[in-house]
Amino acid sequence: MKRISFIFFLVLLFGQNAWAQFNFDASKKAQEAIYLFRQQKFEGLMLRMSPEMKRYLDVEKLQGFWDGLEMQMGAVKSVGETKVKMRDTLAITQTIIQFEKQKIGFKLVYDKDAKICGMFLEAATPKYTPAAYVDAAGFYEIKRKLPDPKFPAEGIVTIPNKKQHIPVVIIVGGSGPTDKDLTIGPNRIYKDLAWGLANKGIASYRYDKRTKEFGSAFAKNNKATVKEEYLLDLMGAIEIVKKIPELDTNQIYILGHSEGGYLLPYFEQNIQHIAGYISFAGAYSNMADLIFMQLNYLQANAPKSQKSEYNAFIAKAIYMRDKINASSPEDSLPSGINPNYVIFLNQLSPKLIGSNLMQKKILFLQGGRDYQVPPSEMELWRTLLKENSQAQFELFSNLNHLGLPGKGPSLPAEYEEAENVPAELIDKVVNFILK
Repeated sequence: MKRISFIFFLVLLFGQNAWAQFNFDASKKAQEAIYLFRQQKFEGLMLRMSPEMKRYLDVEKLQGFWDGLEMQMGAVKSVGETKVKMRDTLAITQTIIQFEKQKIGFKLVYDKDAKICGMFLEAATPKYTPAAYVDAAGFYEIKRKLPDPKFPAEGIVTIPNKKQHIPVVIIVGGSGPTDKDLTIGPNRIYKDLAWGLANKGIASYRYDKRTKEFGSAFAKNNKATVKEEYLLDLMGAIEIVKKIPELDTNQIYILGHSEGGYLLPYFEQNIQHIAGYISFAGAYSNMADLIFMQLNYLQANAPKSQKSEYNAFIAKAIYMRDKINASSPEDSLPSGINPNYVIFLNQLSPKLIGSNLMQKKILFLQGGRDYQVPPSEMELWRTLLKENSQAQFELFSNLNHLGLPGKGPSLPAEYEEAENVPAELIDKVVNFILK
């Protein structure tokens, strides 16, 4: 059987917020591509590949890939509907294909030019398994949509049983159109946090970012900043938890992950009566600095034949770091990044406004294997808040950016492996709040 390794370049970059608008139907494109595979029309498939994919593929390799699938799994019996998710400037499609011997999920990723820029296989229905520390009988959940009439994103309140005056944590997601659970493959990062906290007597509210379901509508506002992307919905989340009688409105905590952690000083600047903050892999450096670090890390850990592919991305990150201005053309920046968004975000840097957390109760959680927001970021926070006696810093040497355990250098493919946020991280949050 011929084998081929497909390159899927989807870097989960801090702050890469694009609200893509496509003038094509990605689900129809995916169905068309699967039809061409089944009809052995590989020349037609090559015409639909992005320039990057064409560097790795040719007609013979595509045929080898499909022939290998059919040799291993038998003939195709049926092709299901295609689901589409938007992430940054990409449309990620998944189609369930039933072969004679096995059902698989076939993912095709399209760029804004309707070209295939990624392709891989996965389990047909990646299954989430709750952590061993979760007792589902110990809490209940209620759905509460955010109150914004234009962007009523879905949210869930998780409440421990038989308690009053319950502290509550509002979970604020990282960059991109993340959902309420932070669903990546079989993993549900924010659900782990919510359920783990509930079993320890702490409530939570987690919600979809408005860019998940309403990305296209939101993109029409080309002047949108983190105020519209983050702050307004966080204020709505606070309104929701204040209306639930079991929850203690004097014990509202905000947990910010990744970019959500970077924005904690901004939240403190605009929201009153927050009992404390939790920074989960929270960035300190500006977006451009972090993207530059991330790309260099990925290039260093890439196969030798692929290292040069990162050079153009790195050049754009350097431009964004050193030369960005309001008139910067978008094609001079990493894909999907708006100059106005970046300039506004730079003005909210913890280096500039983070001192407003000097008197606040705050916990920093950091993975030692995090390449997106490396441990050096927490040390910058530690230096900034060295006079804050209420600041706590916890490093977990084996965790990655998602708070999931692993070994060796962390890479994007690791995020698709089934894991749970460890109990020790949740215990640190519980102790921080209850003490």
